[in-house]
Amino acid sequence: MEIKPTKENTFCYFPFYAMSMKLFDGKQLKGVTPCCKMSNNGTTVLDQDEINELTPLEIFEHEKFEKIRSDALNNVRNDNCSICWAQEDRGLHSYRLTSSWVFDDEFKQDLREFDVSFSNKCNLVCRMCNLGGSHQFYKDLEYFKSKNKLHEVSEATSKATFPNVKFDTENNSQLNWLLDNYQQIKFLKVSGGEPLYDKKVQKLIKILVENDYAKNVLLQFHTNATLLDDANIELLNQFKQQAHVFSVDGTGKTYEYIRHKSSFDLVESNIFNWLSKSNNIRSVAFNLVLSALNVLNLREYLEWIGDTFSYKYEIKIHISEIRPFTRGISLYNVPIDILKLAKKRVEDFEKDNTNNLLHYEIGNIYKFIDLGIEKNTFERNSNMLKSEVSLFDESRNQSYKDFLDPILVKVLDGICR
Repeated sequence: MEIKPTKENTFCYFPFYAMSMKLFDGKQLKGVTPCCKMSNNGTTVLDQDEINELTPLEIFEHEKFEKIRSDALNNVRNDNCSICWAQEDRGLHSYRLTSSWVFDDEFKQDLREFDVSFSNKCNLVCRMCNLGGSHQFYKDLEYFKSKNKLHEVSEATSKATFPNVKFDTENNSQLNWLLDNYQQIKFLKVSGGEPLYDKKVQKLIKILVENDYAKNVLLQFHTNATLLDDANIELLNQFKQQAHVFSVDGTGKTYEYIRHKSSFDLVESNIFNWLSKSNNIRSVAFNLVLSALNVLNLREYLEWIGDTFSYKYEIKIHISEIRPFTRGISLYNVPIDILKLAKKRVEDFEKDNTNNLLHYEIGNIYKFIDLGIEKNTFERNSNMLKSEVSLFDESRNQSYKDFLDPILVKVLDGICR
């Protein structure tokens, strides 16, 4: 039976009005996709030769994009959408099922949303990220090269950290088209890197403001919030609405260990200040990438967001799966008793929580942990867990002993590399 899209049903809307431009210029990938999940899987709908000098509108109308839209309408498993289908096969609630219509007018199958990643420029270097997401990883890369440890890092992270990609957006015709055709934008989503750290993002934002067009644009940053100061808050207040997703992966020392070069107190203060001074907030969301490093911190994390930020707005918390889930700090490589303890802590929070403004993916949280228990590889791969933690401790002059939950520290202490 054909599925007709409406505002009310649960449906993957992104292929209809969005184009994600994850534009890598390197041997691995240069391409575009209808959503960020595809590019996260190393997939591109159009390759470099097919894109050539096509405009974003021409890309959107390409027959391959039309095919994805047709398949989405009919629940056909297009290979490009394998991440969501695979998650659903494992009992998870995928991004395909949580996407929703964000516009106030009738549903239309036209190009409105631009989901762009201008570069990998970032002021942080986070444990679950990679060189494609932060240029700061070049420092780790050079360190491991100098110590002849690149092979160890590759094995410990399942080749996740140093993909053979680079960004070159200065001469990119698609992104330059976007700067010249900003009136096409109704919904601008920017990830990175860190959007507020990227000069090209700032250029586009200022073009929209200076031409009095920002008032027509819904803006969403996937941001670490470290640069969300008063000047940027004032700039973002010029837009029709803001619907940012704050990437925060724990509280206190756990957060500062995972998001290297950041301060938990600074991020907390910046988000609170943004909530207080912004006059155009549509929605507020947080995203946590679940790993061995923060699974025991989940209750504190949920409590922190509920107690600190949901005094005024409904807060949505997204829980993301670490990629790839075979890497060292995956939940699969955590002892089963630790995972059961983590689950018990979340269950206790759920029983105690009476905050109706806090919405979190409790089903996915439990399923991620249950999969870690069901498919547990700690006995076989504990050395991968210790290696990934220790290698980056070494390159960043840190020690997990100073940051992580004491129970996890004891486990790590007991693992011989």
